[in-house]
Amino acid sequence: MINSGKNKKNIALISLLPEEKHGVKKLSASDFGAGDNILALNAIKADTSATIIKGGEIVSCVQEERFNRQKRTDDFPRLAIKFCLAESAMCWKDLDIVFWQKTYHPEALYYLQFKKNQMKIIKANGFHHLAHGGSSFRLSGFKKANILVIDAKGDDNDSITFFIGNDGKIRKRWRVDCNKISLGDIYERAALKIGLASNASFAARHGQGKMMALSAYGKPSSNYKDIFYIKDHKNVVDNSREYISSISRKASKRKIPHVEVITFTANIQKCLEDSVINLI
Repeated sequence: MINSGKNKKNIALISLLPEEKHGVKKLSASDFGAGDNILALNAIKADTSATIIKGGEIVSCVQEERFNRQKRTDDFPRLAIKFCLAESAMCWKDLDIVFWQKTYHPEALYYLQFKKNQMKIIKANGFHHLAHGGSSFRLSGFKKANILVIDAKGDDNDSITFFIGNDGKIRKRWRVDCNKISLGDIYERAALKIGLASNASFAARHGQGKMMALSAYGKPSSNYKDIFYIKDHKNVVDNSREYISSISRKASKRKIPHVEVITFTANIQKCLEDSVINLI
């Protein structure tokens, strides 16, 4: 466990919280300066990691798997934090901000041991897809770019978000709600159905790559567009739940891929490709 020490200065804990909790104070982004020392954590799901930003520059960054030797680990990045602090020649009292994603990892609750008058928390919604887009755009070298982010679900229930990047600034233009359609969720549910992924842990659930490879051996059905289809961000059809549920249990449990399973994967892949092409 991390020792905060008795003489810690005020630390701003920025968390992507779905709602304000623990009676903490809500602040605006203007409360934090460009010269702040920031510890940023990916502390949920797979590939947990830690990064330290000092004066606007990344000075250390590492994933927890480098230390616990578990590929795609979802363990709290305790060892990564320890390394980043040492690599940056910093200790806890030097930090101004601790930032993590909205869902609490059990160990992340440790940070709430600070007394309320010793910390500040900003409720910051909408960062998930912005972080995806920003990490691509701001490292691309492009001055201006169209940015399309697609995953299962981000903040504000976004499953697809389109941004315009211009001169270092990124603005959202439109979004698709995950309750309308989520391409990431569809693909994950399909992989789970045919046994290429498991619910054991987040890292073990990633059988989507195997399903994509298997789809190359099949040919889509003539009516594949009835499963799900995105014409544009306003026109969406999603009957994927009914289709995924319809695949026979016998076919989904075979060790050698059955023709029904191969066609199933080809249909899902073709629907995905057509939808993404239309969005682009």
